[in-house]
Amino acid sequence: MSESTPERIRALHAWYCENVMDVPLRPEVERLWFEFFQQGYNGHQLAHVIRYLRKQITREKRNQGALKLSNLLERSEDGSLLKFAEDLGLAGYRRRPMSALPVSEPGGVGTRVVGSASQGMQGSSPPAAPISPATFQAGESVDEMCQRRIRELEELKRSLGGGLRTDQTPATEERAPKPKGFIG
Repeated sequence: MSESTPERIRALHAWYCENVMDVPLRPEVERLWFEFFQQGYNGHQLAHVIRYLRKQITREKRNQGALKLSNLLERSEDGSLLKFAEDLGLAGYRRRPMSALPVSEPGGVGTRVVGSASQGMQGSSPPAAPISPATFQAGESVDEMCQRRIRELEELKRSLGGGLRTDQTPATEERAPKPKGFIG
């Protein structure tokens, strides 16, 4: 243990007690912090995970117990802090752009690359549907196919008169009668 490790442990533990919950600094707690530092984690990452967990708790997707030190720094069977690493990943710490995906060419020959390394994950949106060979026209690249599909959608939108905003109900649609005693 380096000379600065006990100081780092005391400082991070004091920060945790001040910002999350008060836990006595007993030997087993010191061991948790020591393993945390030994595995290359730091206080900034801990703060990032705690902010993420608090947001999840507010949204009722996690419970208060997720902030307990024994849960945050729980060891896996292999001795790693897998749970913390997963929460750190979910929190988007050092989120890297996704690499390109290979997609089969029409006719099953070769591959095409969809997306680029500069495109990152966008929130929690569902994955895009795979591009089928029927989507392409003969000799068309992915970029050309995308541009053509965008033009088709714009033409459809114009033909529909701009469409409806999501907060409008069409005038021709009949509304269901309100229940008896409904106020509003």
